[in-house]
Amino acid sequence: MIIKFALEVWCGNDEPNRYVYQYRGEILDYEDEEDEDVGSGDPNVKVGEVEVFYVDRMRIIDDGESVFAAMDDTDSDAMRCYEALIDQEYGDWKEEVKELIGEDALIHDNLLIMNRLNIEERFRGKGIGAKVADEVIKTFSS
Repeated sequence: MIIKFALEVWCGNDEPNRYVYQYRGEILDYEDEEDEDVGSGDPNVKVGEVEVFYVDRMRIIDDGESVFAAMDDTDSDAMRCYEALIDQEYGDWKEEVKELIGEDALIHDNLLIMNRLNIEERFRGKGIGAKVADEVIKTFSS
């Protein structure tokens, strides 16, 4: 199985959303498991799609910009995530987020928001979604 991501970067963009990268990925696999074993070309069956937002929080802070503005300017899904994570009054992580993740882990981290993960119906129930989520997190964790 493979995830092929597409990324758009607008040159000269001065809008706050320039700090939020949207990755759209196609999840592909081989028609036959035997094909994967012999390495016969690229996977050719669409298993699903994944969409993530990578919020470059450290760059936002370094540039003296606003995380609120960046996520608000991206789209309503990103803004709902911001509202779930950030205390609006203080502009800091919500207490429940600090408790869940730990304050030390929140000091220098960027955000990865898995906005959508869709597995085609015939492939559901096989643990593919969990594998994809795990690989996406590992890929963007650095």
